[in-house]
Amino acid sequence: MLSRRLQSINRVFTPSLAEAAQNEDMARVHELLARLTSDPAIVNATLRDESGNVRDFTGAIPSSMPLEALPSALHTGNHEGIQRWIQPLETFVVPQSSHRYWLDLSLDPLRASAVPDRPFFGPWMSLLALVPLFALALTWRRSRHLGRTRRGRTASDTRSPLFPASSLAHASAVSADDDLAYVSHELRAPLSGVLGFCRLLENSPLDAQQREWLRHIHLASTGLLDTVDHVLGDNRGRADNVFDISEVLWEILCLQTPLAQAKRMTLLATVYDDVPPRLVGADIGIRQLLTNLINNAIKYGEEGDIVIRVVLESREGSAVRLRLSVSDGGSRDPSHRQRLKRALERGRAKAVDGKTGMGIAICQRLAAEMNGSLALGARSGKGNTVIASIGLEACEPYVRPAEFDLEGAEIAIWQPHARLAYRLDYALKRWRARPKSLSEPDSLSATGDTSQLSIIGIDEKALEPEAHRIWQQRFDAMRRPCLLMANLAPTRPITWRLPEGSTILRLPISRYSLGRALARMLAEHRQRDFPPRPRVLVIDDDEVSQHYLDTVLTAIGAEVVAARNAAEAVALASELTIDLVLVDLHLPDASGFEATHRLRRSNREWEGKPVIAMTAEPNAHQRGRSTDDIDEILIKPLEESLLRSVLARYLTMPLPPPSPSPSQQMLSASDTDVPRTPPPLHAGDLPVVDKAQARRINGDREVLAEEMLALLIADLPRYRRELNAAWHHRDTEQLAEIAHQLGGGCCYCGALQLAAACETLESRARRHPLDACGEAFREVMTACDRLVIWADDQTATNIH
Repeated sequence: MLSRRLQSINRVFTPSLAEAAQNEDMARVHELLARLTSDPAIVNATLRDESGNVRDFTGAIPSSMPLEALPSALHTGNHEGIQRWIQPLETFVVPQSSHRYWLDLSLDPLRASAVPDRPFFGPWMSLLALVPLFALALTWRRSRHLGRTRRGRTASDTRSPLFPASSLAHASAVSADDDLAYVSHELRAPLSGVLGFCRLLENSPLDAQQREWLRHIHLASTGLLDTVDHVLGDNRGRADNVFDISEVLWEILCLQTPLAQAKRMTLLATVYDDVPPRLVGADIGIRQLLTNLINNAIKYGEEGDIVIRVVLESREGSAVRLRLSVSDGGSRDPSHRQRLKRALERGRAKAVDGKTGMGIAICQRLAAEMNGSLALGARSGKGNTVIASIGLEACEPYVRPAEFDLEGAEIAIWQPHARLAYRLDYALKRWRARPKSLSEPDSLSATGDTSQLSIIGIDEKALEPEAHRIWQQRFDAMRRPCLLMANLAPTRPITWRLPEGSTILRLPISRYSLGRALARMLAEHRQRDFPPRPRVLVIDDDEVSQHYLDTVLTAIGAEVVAARNAAEAVALASELTIDLVLVDLHLPDASGFEATHRLRRSNREWEGKPVIAMTAEPNAHQRGRSTDDIDEILIKPLEESLLRSVLARYLTMPLPPPSPSPSQQMLSASDTDVPRTPPPLHAGDLPVVDKAQARRINGDREVLAEEMLALLIADLPRYRRELNAAWHHRDTEQLAEIAHQLGGGCCYCGALQLAAACETLESRARRHPLDACGEAFREVMTACDRLVIWADDQTATNIH
C-alpha cells in the first residue's frame, strides 16, 4: 500500500509541485505540501533548495538526519522505523529552471493503513467515474481557446514586420510548452482526487462486489494517468517494463466488458501459449492500442462475439514479433468497413477527424512506435478484423508453462457458448484435467456421474423466471460442487442456492483466476473423502512464523488454529478439540514450558496430547527447565518434510509423509547427548538474503517465500522501535525476547545476515549485562538497514 502511494505521489503531485516551485509560486507549493501530509502515512513533506535549506514544509518538523549531498535521482532510506523519500524535481519541468529543488518526505509505514472506516456510498461511484470526463472537457475547451488565440496571433504576425521569424518560433515553442503544462495540470489534479478516494475506500468496509468495482475504478484512473503521461511524452521508466500481456489484456477486458454486455456482446480473449509470459517494452502503448481497437469494435459492431487474439509471429533470440487481432461480429452500418479501410490507407501522417478514424490513426501511431504496423484482415463472414503487428523483447521462459496441475480430475462442462466451451476444454486439458462436455443441462444431475465438479455457463436467459426456477431444481439435485461462469452485467444479482463448495466467477475471467478456483474446489472436494483433518494449535507471537506454519500445515492436510500467547492458547483449548500443539518457547506472557504446563492442567484430555516445542536456540533443552510436559523440541526453521514427519508420527494423516530432510536439526526431550551446533559465521560474512534456502525451507513454494520476506520487511520498523525502546530502558530480557522473535521470522525468509545478528544479540543479552551487548545491538540495526536496502535494490532492478 505504501509503495502504491509513493507511485501516485510521483506521478500526480510531483509534476505539479515542480511546476509551482519553478515559478516560485510558494502559495501553491504550500497547498500541495499540505495535501501530501493529509495522507496519514506521510509525517512530513519538505521542499529543499540546492543548499539543502528548507524552503517550506507541512506536517512534523523536518528531519534533522544529515544529508551528505542531495541525490540526483530518487533516494530512499530508513531511520528508526521512519522511511525517508527524497526526489529531485528538476526532471519534471521543461525547460529546466536555474532553480533546483527537492521533495523530502518522511513516511511511517505503520500509519499507512490508519485511515478511518467510511461507508461506501453508491453516488461516489458515479462521481469518481465522471471526474476524468470533466478533466477532458476542461482540456478540450482550453485547447480550443488556445488554438483560436494562436491562429489570431499568427495571422496578425504575418501582417506585421515588427517581429523576426526567430522571435515567432520562440514564442510558438513557449506557447506549446504552456499548453502541455496546462493539459498536464488539468488532468493530473482531478485524477489525484480519484486515486486519493480509491485509497480511502480501500480501507473502508466493502462487500465483494463493491471491492471489485473499486478495483475497476483504480484500473481506469491509473490507465488514464498512464495515457496522459504517454501523450505528454512523460515515459520515464516505461520503455523497459517487464509485463505479462495476458494480464494487460484481462485488465482491459475488465473495463470494457460492462459496455459490451450492455450491447449484448461477449468479449473473448486468447493469448497463445507460445507467447512469452514475460515481455519487455512499453506496456502502456499496448494497453492504449488494444483499448482503442476493442472500443471501436464495441462501438460499431453488432450483437455477438468480439474475439481478441495474441499470437507469436516469430522469435529470434529474445526479440519477438506479436500479432494482435480484434475481430467483431459485423457492423450495422454497411459502409463501416469502407470507412475503416480508408482510415487505414490514409496512414498516421495524415490529419483525421473523429468521424473518419481518429481511433485508427492513434492505433497506427502506437503500432509504429513499437516497430509495427496496422492492417485490415481478410473478411470472414460479415465481421471485420483489425490486425496489429508489433515488435518487443522477451525474457525466459519463452513459452508459457502450465499454471496448474489438476491431477487428472474429471470435470463436467455445460457451456452453451461454443467459443467459451472450446477455450474451457483446451485450458482444462493443458492443466491435466479430463473435461467432459454435456449436450443437455439436465445431465448435470444424472445418477452414476463420476465427475468431481461441474463448470456451468449462464447468461441473461437463465435469469428469466421460468428458467431461473428450472435451474434451481437442477442445483438442488446436484451432489457435487459447481463453478458458475456468469456472463452477466455486474449489477445483476445471482440468487440461486448452489451446492456446497460452489463458486461464482463473472466474465471476464483470467486463466489464473479460473485455474486457482478449480484447484481450490478440487482440493476441498477430495478432502471430504479423507478422515476429518487433525487440528493443530500453533502458539507463536511472530506473524511471519504463523503465516508459514498456517500455509504449510494446511497444505499437508491439517486444520490450523493460531494463538499469539499462552492466555489465548488456553482459551482456545477450552473451546476446541485440539489434536497437536506447536508452541514457541518464547511467548510474550510466558515461556513455552509454562504455556504447556497450563494446557496439561486444564483438563484430563490434555494429559496425553502431543506438544511439540519450537525454538531458534539450539541448546534450549539445556536451559535447566523441566521438559516432562514437552514431547519434542524442534529447531527453527521447520522444513515441510520435518513437519510431515512429526504429524505422521503423532497423528493419523491421510497422506504418507516423505522422509525428513537430513539438514534439519531435531531434538528429543528425552535425549541426553545432543551435539552442539557449531558457532555461526559473523553476520557480515553471510548473504543478506539467500533465496535458494528460502525456497527449500518453504517446500519450493517461491510465492510463499516471497510473501514471508515481504511480511518480515513490513514489520522491520516495528522491530526497530521495540529494540530501541528496550535498549534505552536497559532491559536485556526484553532485548533478548525481541531479537529471538525477529530472528525466528528471518529463518523462514532466507534473511541470513539478520538471523545471525539476532542470534548473537539474543545470546549476549541472556548471558551478559547491557554494556557488553553494544556491538551485537548495532549489528542487528545494521542488518535491518541492509535488508531494507536489498529490498529497494530488488524493486529497482526487478525488470532485469
